[in-house]
Amino acid sequence: MEAEAEITLELGEGLPKLLERALKPEAETPATPRAKAHVEALGERFRVVIEAQDTTALRAAVNSYLRWVEGCLSALRGLRQL
Repeated sequence: MEAEAEITLELGEGLPKLLERALKPEAETPATPRAKAHVEALGERFRVVIEAQDTTALRAAVNSYLRWVEGCLSALRGLRQL
């Protein structure tokens, strides 16, 4: 792989594990062979490592994972307001 990105988010207790469970299926079955990702919970941190064949594929994968994380966090915020 030619391009790589690592994203680490400090989220607090519990959230990293929830994100790992939610996004692991996406990481295990990528939509394209041009990029692959690994997700993991590290205590209060959530980490995504993305490897891609080129910067275009890397940008697309980074955007996808950041949007999925934001979607998950938004859904959790909504549930907490119930």
